[in-house]
Amino acid sequence: METALILQSSFSETRQVDDSIDIRRNLRLRYPKDPQKENSHEYCVVFEIVKSRKSCDTLGSELERKLEQGSRVCVQCQDAAMRKHLGYRCHGHGVEGKVTRWTALAGNSCHGRWVRREQYTHCPCHATGHPDFIFV
Repeated sequence: METALILQSSFSETRQVDDSIDIRRNLRLRYPKDPQKENSHEYCVVFEIVKSRKSCDTLGSELERKLEQGSRVCVQCQDAAMRKHLGYRCHGHGVEGKVTRWTALAGNSCHGRWVRREQYTHCPCHATGHPDFIFV
């Protein structure tokens, strides 16, 4: 069973690269693009938390509320986290209606189980469209 590694969505901003000043620009220009990757799109998955360890209580009240049993969280699969060998999906994105595992990288030993409910092109959990977490 795959275990999803998740981070708070505030870390997603560090994944954005400015191609005009990035020193790896030549590498991206020199090698042809993968057509499968070009056709893949970021997506958001809504999960329901089934179980959360007590150690998640040390993350602070906001994260603790998001990861408590019974709550729903939006997790975004961004391009940087998509895996080619998984068909350009994120590791641990779950199976509809099945219990799978997650681990929060923000906290020591913070992990649990969740059930995948729905998948969207944009995150529906908040009016702003921002996810709660991102896949790593």
